[in-house]
This record gives sequence, C-alpha cells and structure tokens, in this order.
Amino acid sequence: MPFKTVATEITKMHAPSPFGLFVALTFAIVLTPLFALLPPAHAADSSLDPVEANTPQEAVEAVISGQMQAFQTRDLDLALSFAAQSIRSLFPTSARFGEMVKQGYLTVWDNAQHQFVQFQTQGTWAQQIVLVTDLRGQKLLANYTLTFELGEWKIAGVQGRQMPPDFELEVPQAAN
Repeated sequence: MPFKTVATEITKMHAPSPFGLFVALTFAIVLTPLFALLPPAHAADSSLDPVEANTPQEAVEAVISGQMQAFQTRDLDLALSFAAQSIRSLFPTSARFGEMVKQGYLTVWDNAQHQFVQFQTQGTWAQQIVLVTDLRGQKLLANYTLTFELGEWKIAGVQGRQMPPDFELEVPQAAN
C-alpha cells in the first residue's frame, strides 16, 4: 500500500478531533515526500527494554512491544504499567483496563504480531503507527500516542482502524 493510502487511513482515524486532523495533515502533506527516505517498516523486537533504548523511537517501540507481550500473556498489571497516568486514572484496576481493551481493541488483546510503520515525536509527545495482526488474522492499523512522564514513555491513547485481512503495507524499495 502506498504511503498516500496509509495517510488516508490515518486521516480517517483522526478526522473527529482537531489534534487528529493536525496529525493526519502532517503525515499526508509534510511527511509523504520523506516516506521514501525512511527505513522499511519492521517487525517488533520485544527484547529491547525501554530503559536501555538509545533513541526515543526505540523506547516507544519497546513500550508498545512490552504492552503487546503483556496482553499475550494476560499480565494485566504489566499491561497497565505501560499506560499514561491519564489512562490509569480512568481505569484504576488492571481488570477494568483489560476489559476495556478486550471490548474495544480485540485485535490488540489477541495480538499475534505487530509491525512498526511510522514514528514521529515532538517534545514530550510521540506518535507511532503500528499494524497489529491478531490470532485470527484480523488487522488493525493503530495510531499510538505516547507521552513522556517522569523519564519514561507511556501510552496515552490508541486510535485504530480495522483493515481487511489481506491488507499489506507496501514499503518503497531503495534505489540501487
């Protein structure tokens, strides 16, 4: 799928909010020409500890991967530990948090694999687009928003769009 199509999907995810529109327009207008220069989308590496990460992108990816792994093992206390304070205040128990994810983000709850697509950071905020595939082959194009709290990246929200099971990302090939 060309990046323009991914940007269109992101626009659909964010259309209702002004911040979402800003993010979508940033991806679609500013970053589209730069997409060809990015390294290919890559599968998650769950072995990286967020504390040991060298870059904000590595730390953000480690946080998301850590939460995905926690959902796989149903360790809801660990999964909630990756959430920002604003999320933890809405879901004060890990059981309530887990139920929300199971009801609203079943693909994330039953994730089998995830692929990092696009990363952007500005100050204490980061956005990471992730293609999540669950155990049934269902796919979710998820836009993670993270905030830097007390020296750590924390997940502040996720917006997603279900994709057809045959959805694949097309990664531009580097010129030889």
